[in-house]
This record gives sequence, C-alpha cells and structure tokens, in this order.
Amino acid sequence: GTNQLKGSAFEFFMNDKMNASPFYFGSATKPPKLPLEQNNFGGTLGGPIRRNRMFFFGSFEGYKRTGSLQTFFTVPTAAMRNGDMSQALNTNGSLQQIYNPFTGAANGVGRQQFANNQIPANMINPISRKILDLLYPLPNTPGIGAGGLTNNYVRDETRTVDRKNYDVKVNFNRTTAHQLWGKFSFMDAVVDDLTNYLGPDPNASGDGGFTKVWSATGGQTWTLRPTLLLDTTFGFARQKQDVLGPDFNAGNFGLDVLGIPGTNDQGLGDQRYAGYPRFITGLSDVGNRDGWNPIFRDERTYSLAANMSKMAGRHDFRGGYSVNFLYLDHWQPESDNPRGIFDFRGNTTGLSGGQATNFYNQYAAFLLGLVGQASKSVQNELMTGREWQHAFYL
Repeated sequence: GTNQLKGSAFEFFMNDKMNASPFYFGSATKPPKLPLEQNNFGGTLGGPIRRNRMFFFGSFEGYKRTGSLQTFFTVPTAAMRNGDMSQALNTNGSLQQIYNPFTGAANGVGRQQFANNQIPANMINPISRKILDLLYPLPNTPGIGAGGLTNNYVRDETRTVDRKNYDVKVNFNRTTAHQLWGKFSFMDAVVDDLTNYLGPDPNASGDGGFTKVWSATGGQTWTLRPTLLLDTTFGFARQKQDVLGPDFNAGNFGLDVLGIPGTNDQGLGDQRYAGYPRFITGLSDVGNRDGWNPIFRDERTYSLAANMSKMAGRHDFRGGYSVNFLYLDHWQPESDNPRGIFDFRGNTTGLSGGQATNFYNQYAAFLLGLVGQASKSVQNELMTGREWQHAFYL
C-alpha cells in the first residue's frame, strides 16, 4: 500500500480465426477449424483509505472459454435397430451368426440361428426398444471397420468455462509498531464440458461443475519492544462444489421412464441418483457411463498461528502455537455407477463350439433384453472428516 492510487487492466483474446489450421497427416484437404472463443480479462486497483495509515488493494480476473469439438460414436443402423442382422459383416466379409438363446441346451450347444439372421420383432425387449428410440441416434456419417459401423455418428458439442476471481486486501498501521491486515478472496467457476456419451443433450444447460471457493485471512505484527515481536495469523477457506452430469435433470430415467426396478434411487428418495443408467451393448455405450458423478463436496479449513520472537544479544528465541481444524462432507459413490449398469454378453446369442462371438452378438443380447451382469453403487452414508491438529514449538 502506498499513498498513490495505482491500477492496471488487461485483456487477452483468442479465437479460431487466430489459430493455425490443423494438419492431418499431410492431407491435401483440411477440415474447417472448429469455433473457439477465449477471453482473459481483469484489473487491479490499490491506494490509500487514510493517508499513511490505511491502504487497500483489489483485483479481479475473469476467464471465459467457449469451444466446439466433434465426438464420434458407433451406433446401430436402421436395420439393426429392428433386429435385422443380415448385414452383420466382419472385417473379413463373413457374416456374424446370431443364435436364438431359447433353443438348444442350457450350455449353448445346439442352438438354432435366427432365420435370415433376423431377430423377430416380437422378441425385441420393450425396454430395449425404448432405449433405442430415446437414447440411440441414427448414423449420420460413413463409418469404418466391420460393417462400416465404427464412428458412424458424429456430434458437435459445445464446451464452456466461466471463472471469476476476486481479491481484496486492507492494511492498517495502527501505530508505528503495530500493523493489522485482512484479505478476502472469492472464486466462482462453472465448467460445462462433461458430456462425452450418448443420451443427454450435449449442449443442455444446468449441468456441469459448479465450484465456489471462499478464503479469508487476517493477521497482525506487533513490535512490543525493540527486541520482542508478536505476530498472529488466522485463516479460513471453504470450497463448495457440485458436479452434475448432463443427465442430472432427467430425473429417475431408468426407474420412471424405462421402468427398470432397482435403478436410480429405488427405495431411497434421493435425487442424487438421478440420470440415465449405463448400457454396455457392444456398440458405443449409451447412458451416463461416468460413475464418478455426481459429486457434492463441502470442504473447510480453519487455521490459527501465534508466534513470539525475542532477540537477546547474539541469540534469537522464537516460540509459538498453531491449530488447524479440517472439515469435509463428501458424497460421491465411486465404486460403480449410482444410476445402474447393464452389461450384455456376446455368448448369450452365440453357439457353444461355433463361431467366436463379438459385438454383434452382444448387441443382439441387448435387443433381447438378456442382461449378462447388472450392478449399482449406493453410498449409504455421507463421508465426513473432522480433524484437529495442534502444535507447539520453541
């Protein structure tokens, strides 16, 4: 702090027009650059509140970024959505055979192949049909690999980041021997770039990560005598973070819309289990495959330190006490998926001793609604941490 009022301002800007064109392995035709806009902006201001006695300093920094990207998925064709696997071709041109699991022996021996490699419409599970109609899009671009299916759907996604940082500090010279100071900081950040799976609207509002951080610090330095100094510092910080998946506002989709018992908050009455269950079908997974969200965190730290320094001749003695209190409330079921997972297996529609099964057989099991494994993570209690730390030194 000085008796002069001083400040600064800044702005940094970048967009797709300023970026170089991407170079794709020497390709003669380069794709168009995806939209991008990024701003860093802010300023500082400092000066006197009371000349020679009290001073202030403040700053602000903002960061905004809006970018687009293309994400590729593998989705079933119109024929495959209706159970027609007559074009289920492998990379070597052979037809992947789909067998009726309700024929033959229980161990998969002697099963009969579906006529024309087509699953009858009356055998397609009604929940699987809903998933196809509500969550799986149709192909919109030529694919590669077996059957031309790989990366046959491309989606434009917009990702945004909006972060603001505020800081203010005040210094007060109470006397020539005693100075007090205080500082407060606040950060507010919204990151909306969590969508990378099929089902939710990739550009929907109301999802993403919401983080707020508060930090307050105060202290004093007091020269009690020319050889005796007392300094004290107190600090508090809190982080409040809610990270929601883009399907969070869909409610209990698995339970109420698809009608699958046990999904979402079955019997719990807890909104935090909301969203789309994950379905592993052999093609791109559909539904929320990120088991790590949602997250709800409340983290706090309190700290106090007091120190006394004494100079005696050629010696310097220093002693003090510090205390920290750590606080944590954390809800995040990390071991599986809080909405539910349904994994379909290729052997369900394969022939024991016959052609090796692959993703075509797995997708056929999905059409039939024959789940290989189902699971869900449940957090039965809020994870809480409370810790005191004390320290003396000399």
